[in-house]
Amino acid sequence: MIVPAGFGRELLADEGDRARAWLTALPSLVESYLERWSLTEDGPVLHGYVAVVLPVRRPDGTPAALKVGWPHEEAEHEALALRIWDGDGAVQLLDADEPGGALLLERLDATTSLRAVDVWTAAEVAGGLLRRLAVPAPPG
Repeated sequence: MIVPAGFGRELLADEGDRARAWLTALPSLVESYLERWSLTEDGPVLHGYVAVVLPVRRPDGTPAALKVGWPHEEAEHEALALRIWDGDGAVQLLDADEPGGALLLERLDATTSLRAVDVWTAAEVAGGLLRRLAVPAPPG
């Protein structure tokens, strides 16, 4: 995996040497998850501010997405939340290495956006999702 140009620029500015070390190790880290879960790459790497997402295929050919993120407080309970939602209004969690910051997720269509529909339709969809995601937090 090649780290996308520009990924981590803000992270480096905020976190310095720790982020530089993580970014340097990121290709090896991703490779270790590809091997661990017997995944094959299936498209170009996508990214946000603190994570890369690699389209992959599982051993049975099922499409999935491997998300590997910078370990930070906001992502600490991401796998737990996805387990609780269990694919109802959120992406389905297939597997996780929580200490390592890796999630194996069902693959969604990244080309579909609510920006492509009128504001009323988008608001209706967003409201429906919010109702589905409003579930009690687990104990603790």
